Amino acid sequence: MVIISTIFSLSSGHILGVWLGLELNMLSFISFSIQSKNFNEVEAGLKYFLIQALGSGFWLLGSFLFYLSMGSWFLFETIVDFNNLIGLENIFCMAKVIMMWGLFMKLGAFPIYFWVPSVMNEMSWFSCIILATWQKFIPLILLSYLIGPETFFLGIIVSVMSSLVGGVGGLNQTRLRVLMAYSSIGHLGWMIGLMYMSWIGVMVYYGVYFVVSLSVFLFLWLFEFSSFMQVTGWRMWGKSMLILFSLNFFSLAGLPPFLGFMSKWVALQAMVNSGSYFLGCGLLVGALMNLYYYTIVVMNVSVWGGVWVINNSTSMKFKFEYLIVFMFSMISITGLMFMNSIIGSSI
Repeated sequence: MVIISTIFSLSSGHILGVWLGLELNMLSFISFSIQSKNFNEVEAGLKYFLIQALGSGFWLLGSFLFYLSMGSWFLFETIVDFNNLIGLENIFCMAKVIMMWGLFMKLGAFPIYFWVPSVMNEMSWFSCIILATWQKFIPLILLSYLIGPETFFLGIIVSVMSSLVGGVGGLNQTRLRVLMAYSSIGHLGWMIGLMYMSWIGVMVYYGVYFVVSLSVFLFLWLFEFSSFMQVTGWRMWGKSMLILFSLNFFSLAGLPPFLGFMSKWVALQAMVNSGSYFLGCGLLVGALMNLYYYTIVVMNVSVWGGVWVINNSTSMKFKFEYLIVFMFSMISITGLMFMNSIIGSSI
Protein backbone atom coordinates (compact mmCIF):
# COMPACT_ATOMS: atom_id res chain seq x y z
CA MET A 1 0.00 0.00 0.00
CA VAL A 2 2.89 2.38 0.75
CA ILE A 3 4.37 1.74 -2.70
CA ILE A 4 0.99 2.10 -4.44
CA SER A 5 0.33 5.46 -2.76
CA THR A 6 3.80 6.62 -3.81
CA ILE A 7 3.11 5.78 -7.45
CA PHE A 8 -0.29 7.48 -7.23
CA SER A 9 1.27 10.67 -5.84
CA LEU A 10 3.86 10.96 -8.58
CA SER A 11 1.62 9.91 -11.47
CA SER A 12 -0.89 12.65 -10.71
CA GLY A 13 0.21 16.10 -11.87
CA HIS A 14 -2.74 17.67 -10.07
CA ILE A 15 -1.69 19.35 -6.82
CA LEU A 16 -4.75 18.09 -4.96
CA GLY A 17 -4.11 14.61 -6.36
CA VAL A 18 -0.57 14.81 -4.98
CA TRP A 19 -2.01 15.84 -1.61
CA LEU A 20 -4.37 12.85 -1.68
CA GLY A 21 -1.46 10.55 -2.47
CA LEU A 22 0.53 11.98 0.43
CA GLU A 23 -2.39 11.32 2.77
CA LEU A 24 -2.76 7.75 1.54
CA ASN A 25 0.96 7.20 1.99
CA MET A 26 0.81 8.54 5.55
CA LEU A 27 -2.17 6.40 6.56
CA SER A 28 -0.78 3.26 4.98
CA PHE A 29 2.55 3.69 6.75
CA ILE A 30 0.85 4.28 10.11
CA SER A 31 -1.34 1.20 9.74
CA PHE A 32 1.73 -0.80 8.76
CA SER A 33 3.90 0.46 11.65
CA ILE A 34 1.39 -0.26 14.47
CA GLN A 35 0.41 -3.81 13.50
CA SER A 36 2.02 -5.24 16.63
CA LYS A 37 -0.28 -3.00 18.74
CA ASN A 38 2.63 -2.18 21.03
CA PHE A 39 1.93 0.93 23.13
CA ASN A 40 5.18 2.62 22.13
CA GLU A 41 4.55 2.00 18.45
CA VAL A 42 0.99 3.36 18.73
CA GLU A 43 2.35 6.48 20.42
CA ALA A 44 4.95 6.86 17.66
CA GLY A 45 2.25 6.42 15.03
CA LEU A 46 0.18 9.19 16.65
CA LYS A 47 3.17 11.56 16.70
CA TYR A 48 3.87 10.74 13.07
CA PHE A 49 0.23 11.36 12.15
CA LEU A 50 0.14 14.78 13.82
CA ILE A 51 3.29 16.13 12.17
CA GLN A 52 2.40 14.68 8.77
CA ALA A 53 -1.10 16.12 8.97
CA LEU A 54 0.38 19.53 9.78
CA GLY A 55 2.73 19.25 6.80
CA SER A 56 -0.19 18.27 4.57
CA GLY A 57 -2.06 21.34 5.79
CA PHE A 58 0.81 23.58 4.71
CA TRP A 59 0.91 21.83 1.33
CA LEU A 60 -2.83 22.35 0.88
CA LEU A 61 -2.61 26.04 1.83
CA GLY A 62 0.30 26.56 -0.56
CA SER A 63 -1.56 24.78 -3.36
CA PHE A 64 -4.47 27.23 -3.14
CA LEU A 65 -2.05 30.17 -3.32
CA PHE A 66 -0.33 28.46 -6.26
CA TYR A 67 -3.64 28.24 -8.10
CA LEU A 68 -4.41 31.88 -7.24
CA SER A 69 -1.13 33.04 -8.81
CA MET A 70 -0.78 30.58 -11.72
CA GLY A 71 -4.40 29.72 -12.51
CA SER A 72 -3.48 26.03 -12.73
CA TRP A 73 -3.65 23.01 -10.45
CA PHE A 74 -0.93 21.12 -12.34
CA LEU A 75 2.43 21.47 -10.64
CA PHE A 76 4.49 19.20 -12.91
CA GLU A 77 3.30 20.65 -16.22
CA THR A 78 3.13 24.35 -15.37
CA ILE A 79 5.77 26.54 -17.03
CA VAL A 80 6.46 29.64 -14.96
CA ASP A 81 6.47 32.85 -17.00
CA PHE A 82 7.21 35.80 -14.74
CA ASN A 83 5.97 38.20 -17.42
CA ASN A 84 2.48 36.87 -16.74
CA LEU A 85 2.87 37.16 -12.98
CA ILE A 86 2.90 40.93 -12.77
CA GLY A 87 1.39 41.81 -9.41
CA LEU A 88 1.27 38.16 -8.34
CA GLU A 89 4.99 37.49 -7.81
CA ASN A 90 4.72 37.70 -4.02
CA ILE A 91 1.78 35.29 -3.92
CA PHE A 92 3.63 32.83 -6.17
CA CYS A 93 6.79 32.96 -4.03
CA MET A 94 4.72 32.62 -0.86
CA ALA A 95 2.96 29.58 -2.30
CA LYS A 96 6.26 27.87 -3.07
CA VAL A 97 7.70 28.66 0.36
CA ILE A 98 4.61 27.34 2.17
CA MET A 99 4.55 24.16 0.08
CA MET A 100 8.27 23.63 0.67
CA TRP A 101 7.73 24.20 4.40
CA GLY A 102 5.14 21.44 4.45
CA LEU A 103 7.54 19.08 2.68
CA PHE A 104 10.34 19.96 5.11
CA MET A 105 7.99 18.98 7.94
CA LYS A 106 7.22 15.67 6.29
CA LEU A 107 10.91 14.97 5.68
CA GLY A 108 12.00 15.95 9.19
CA ALA A 109 14.37 18.67 8.05
CA PHE A 110 15.40 21.71 10.09
CA PRO A 111 13.71 23.30 12.00
CA ILE A 112 10.90 20.71 12.35
CA TYR A 113 13.26 17.79 12.91
CA PHE A 114 12.60 16.90 16.56
CA TRP A 115 9.86 14.40 15.75
CA VAL A 116 12.17 12.07 13.81
CA PRO A 117 14.31 10.82 16.75
CA SER A 118 11.24 10.62 18.98
CA VAL A 119 9.24 8.56 16.49
CA MET A 120 12.07 6.26 15.40
CA ASN A 121 13.03 5.55 19.01
CA GLU A 122 9.63 3.94 19.62
CA MET A 123 9.21 2.08 16.31
CA SER A 124 10.39 -1.34 15.24
CA TRP A 125 13.55 -1.56 13.18
CA PHE A 126 11.62 -2.45 10.03
CA SER A 127 9.40 0.63 10.40
CA CYS A 128 12.56 2.69 10.94
CA ILE A 129 13.93 1.37 7.66
CA ILE A 130 10.83 2.51 5.76
CA LEU A 131 10.73 5.89 7.51
CA ALA A 132 14.41 6.68 6.93
CA THR A 133 14.51 5.59 3.28
CA TRP A 134 11.33 5.08 1.29
CA GLN A 135 9.25 7.79 2.99
CA LYS A 136 11.72 10.42 1.77
CA PHE A 137 11.14 9.60 -1.89
CA ILE A 138 7.88 11.47 -2.59
CA PRO A 139 8.78 14.73 -0.76
CA LEU A 140 12.18 14.86 -2.50
CA ILE A 141 10.54 14.48 -5.91
CA LEU A 142 8.05 17.24 -5.08
CA LEU A 143 10.80 19.52 -3.78
CA SER A 144 12.57 19.26 -7.13
CA TYR A 145 9.57 21.01 -8.77
CA LEU A 146 9.54 23.82 -6.20
CA ILE A 147 13.19 24.83 -6.03
CA GLY A 148 14.22 28.00 -7.81
CA PRO A 149 16.14 31.26 -7.38
CA GLU A 150 13.41 32.69 -5.15
CA THR A 151 13.79 29.83 -2.64
CA PHE A 152 17.58 29.44 -2.85
CA PHE A 153 18.31 31.12 0.49
CA LEU A 154 15.66 29.06 2.31
CA GLY A 155 16.94 25.80 0.84
CA ILE A 156 20.57 26.51 1.68
CA ILE A 157 19.79 27.44 5.29
CA VAL A 158 17.63 24.32 5.77
CA SER A 159 20.32 22.17 4.13
CA VAL A 160 23.24 23.41 6.24
CA MET A 161 21.29 23.45 9.50
CA SER A 162 19.91 19.95 8.90
CA SER A 163 23.44 18.65 8.39
CA LEU A 164 24.67 20.39 11.55
CA VAL A 165 21.67 19.20 13.59
CA GLY A 166 22.23 15.66 12.33
CA GLY A 167 25.83 15.89 13.52
CA VAL A 168 25.31 17.58 16.90
CA GLY A 169 22.20 15.57 17.80
CA GLY A 170 23.97 12.24 17.39
CA LEU A 171 26.77 13.11 19.79
CA ASN A 172 26.65 11.31 23.15
CA GLN A 173 23.69 9.19 22.04
CA THR A 174 23.52 5.67 23.41
CA ARG A 175 20.26 4.63 21.71
CA LEU A 176 20.92 3.37 18.22
CA ARG A 177 17.49 4.25 16.83
CA VAL A 178 17.97 7.88 17.87
CA LEU A 179 21.49 7.88 16.48
CA MET A 180 20.29 6.55 13.12
CA ALA A 181 17.51 9.16 13.13
CA TYR A 182 20.02 11.98 13.46
CA SER A 183 22.14 10.32 10.80
CA SER A 184 19.11 10.38 8.50
CA ILE A 185 18.61 14.11 9.18
CA GLY A 186 22.25 14.79 8.37
CA HIS A 187 22.08 12.97 5.03
CA LEU A 188 18.81 14.73 4.25
CA GLY A 189 20.64 18.05 4.51
CA TRP A 190 23.06 16.91 1.80
CA MET A 191 20.21 15.91 -0.49
CA ILE A 192 18.36 19.21 -0.07
CA GLY A 193 21.51 21.25 -0.74
CA LEU A 194 22.50 19.14 -3.73
CA MET A 195 19.02 19.61 -5.21
CA TYR A 196 19.93 23.20 -6.15
CA MET A 197 23.03 22.03 -8.02
CA SER A 198 22.16 18.78 -9.78
CA TRP A 199 18.96 16.72 -9.78
CA ILE A 200 20.86 13.71 -11.12
CA GLY A 201 23.26 14.09 -8.20
CA VAL A 202 20.32 13.97 -5.78
CA MET A 203 19.10 10.70 -7.29
CA VAL A 204 22.61 9.25 -7.06
CA TYR A 205 22.93 10.36 -3.45
CA TYR A 206 19.50 9.00 -2.55
CA GLY A 207 20.18 5.67 -4.25
CA VAL A 208 23.53 5.24 -2.50
CA TYR A 209 22.06 6.29 0.85
CA PHE A 210 19.19 3.86 0.37
CA VAL A 211 21.51 0.89 -0.18
CA VAL A 212 24.08 1.75 2.49
CA SER A 213 21.59 2.66 5.22
CA LEU A 214 19.54 -0.42 4.38
CA SER A 215 22.56 -2.63 5.03
CA VAL A 216 23.15 -0.97 8.42
CA PHE A 217 19.48 -1.08 9.42
CA LEU A 218 19.24 -4.75 8.45
CA PHE A 219 22.16 -5.57 10.72
CA LEU A 220 20.55 -3.78 13.65
CA TRP A 221 17.10 -5.20 12.92
CA LEU A 222 18.21 -8.80 12.44
CA PHE A 223 19.99 -8.94 15.79
CA GLU A 224 17.52 -6.63 17.57
CA PHE A 225 20.04 -4.13 18.86
CA SER A 226 18.85 -0.94 20.49
CA SER A 227 21.78 0.46 22.50
CA PHE A 228 25.57 0.50 22.65
CA MET A 229 25.42 -1.97 25.53
CA GLN A 230 24.11 -4.58 23.11
CA VAL A 231 26.40 -3.66 20.24
CA THR A 232 29.46 -4.36 22.37
CA GLY A 233 28.24 -7.93 22.56
CA TRP A 234 29.29 -8.40 18.94
CA ARG A 235 32.76 -9.23 20.18
CA MET A 236 31.29 -12.58 21.19
CA TRP A 237 30.37 -13.31 17.55
CA GLY A 238 33.79 -13.32 15.96
CA LYS A 239 35.93 -11.01 13.89
CA SER A 240 34.20 -11.56 10.56
CA MET A 241 30.83 -10.15 11.67
CA LEU A 242 32.60 -7.44 13.65
CA ILE A 243 34.52 -6.26 10.58
CA LEU A 244 31.48 -6.43 8.31
CA PHE A 245 29.40 -4.35 10.72
CA SER A 246 32.17 -1.75 11.15
CA LEU A 247 32.78 -1.36 7.42
CA ASN A 248 29.07 -0.74 6.85
CA PHE A 249 29.19 2.17 9.29
CA PHE A 250 32.29 3.57 7.58
CA SER A 251 30.47 3.35 4.26
CA LEU A 252 27.52 5.26 5.76
CA ALA A 253 30.00 7.89 6.92
CA GLY A 254 31.20 8.35 3.34
CA LEU A 255 34.77 7.16 3.71
CA PRO A 256 36.64 5.87 0.63
CA PRO A 257 36.84 3.30 -0.86
CA PHE A 258 33.30 2.34 0.17
CA LEU A 259 30.11 3.02 -1.79
CA GLY A 260 29.00 5.74 0.62
CA PHE A 261 31.94 7.87 -0.52
CA MET A 262 30.43 8.14 -4.00
CA SER A 263 27.47 10.22 -2.81
CA LYS A 264 29.70 12.68 -0.94
CA TRP A 265 32.07 12.89 -3.90
CA VAL A 266 29.25 13.64 -6.37
CA ALA A 267 27.76 16.26 -4.04
CA LEU A 268 31.03 18.08 -3.36
CA GLN A 269 31.96 18.06 -7.04
CA ALA A 270 28.62 19.66 -7.95
CA MET A 271 29.00 22.30 -5.23
CA VAL A 272 32.54 23.19 -6.26
CA ASN A 273 31.53 23.47 -9.91
CA SER A 274 28.68 25.83 -8.96
CA GLY A 275 30.83 27.88 -6.58
CA SER A 276 28.74 27.01 -3.49
CA TYR A 277 31.69 26.88 -1.10
CA PHE A 278 29.71 28.00 1.98
CA LEU A 279 27.20 25.20 1.44
CA GLY A 280 29.94 22.62 0.97
CA CYS A 281 31.82 23.70 4.10
CA GLY A 282 28.66 23.67 6.22
CA LEU A 283 27.71 20.20 5.05
CA LEU A 284 31.24 18.90 5.63
CA VAL A 285 31.21 20.11 9.25
CA GLY A 286 28.02 18.15 9.87
CA ALA A 287 29.46 15.11 8.07
CA LEU A 288 32.57 15.20 10.27
CA MET A 289 30.42 15.11 13.40
CA ASN A 290 28.51 12.19 11.88
CA LEU A 291 31.82 10.43 11.30
CA TYR A 292 32.73 10.97 14.95
CA TYR A 293 29.74 9.14 16.37
CA TYR A 294 29.97 6.45 13.69
CA THR A 295 33.53 5.89 14.90
CA ILE A 296 32.27 5.69 18.49
CA VAL A 297 29.95 2.85 17.45
CA VAL A 298 32.83 1.05 15.76
CA MET A 299 34.96 1.56 18.88
CA ASN A 300 32.22 -0.04 20.96
CA VAL A 301 32.27 -3.01 18.66
CA SER A 302 36.02 -3.37 18.28
CA VAL A 303 37.66 -2.35 21.55
CA TRP A 304 35.39 -2.40 24.56
CA GLY A 305 34.22 -5.60 26.17
CA GLY A 306 30.72 -6.88 25.64
CA VAL A 307 28.26 -7.80 28.35
CA TRP A 308 25.27 -8.86 26.27
CA VAL A 309 24.18 -12.47 26.27
CA ILE A 310 23.09 -13.79 22.90
CA ASN A 311 19.57 -15.20 22.81
CA ASN A 312 18.93 -18.59 21.30
CA SER A 313 16.45 -17.01 18.89
CA THR A 314 19.29 -15.06 17.26
CA SER A 315 21.80 -17.85 16.89
CA MET A 316 24.30 -17.65 14.08
CA LYS A 317 22.88 -20.55 12.13
CA PHE A 318 22.43 -19.99 8.41
CA LYS A 319 19.21 -18.21 7.58
CA PHE A 320 17.87 -16.46 4.53
CA GLU A 321 17.91 -13.16 6.46
CA TYR A 322 21.66 -13.43 6.99
CA LEU A 323 22.14 -13.92 3.25
CA ILE A 324 20.19 -10.70 2.55
CA VAL A 325 22.27 -8.78 5.09
CA PHE A 326 25.49 -10.15 3.62
CA MET A 327 24.42 -9.23 0.08
CA PHE A 328 23.60 -5.61 0.92
CA SER A 329 26.77 -5.35 2.99
CA MET A 330 28.89 -6.46 0.05
CA ILE A 331 27.21 -3.87 -2.18
CA SER A 332 27.79 -1.18 0.45
CA ILE A 333 31.45 -2.09 0.97
CA THR A 334 32.61 -3.00 -2.54
CA GLY A 335 30.12 -1.05 -4.67
CA LEU A 336 32.42 1.90 -5.38
CA MET A 337 35.36 -0.28 -6.41
CA PHE A 338 33.08 -2.33 -8.68
CA MET A 339 31.71 0.82 -10.33
CA ASN A 340 35.20 2.24 -10.81
CA SER A 341 36.28 -0.94 -12.55
CA ILE A 342 33.30 -0.71 -14.92
CA ILE A 343 33.95 2.95 -15.70
CA GLY A 344 37.66 2.31 -16.17
CA SER A 345 37.08 -0.56 -18.60
CA SER A 346 34.61 1.49 -20.65
CA ILE A 347 36.97 4.42 -21.20
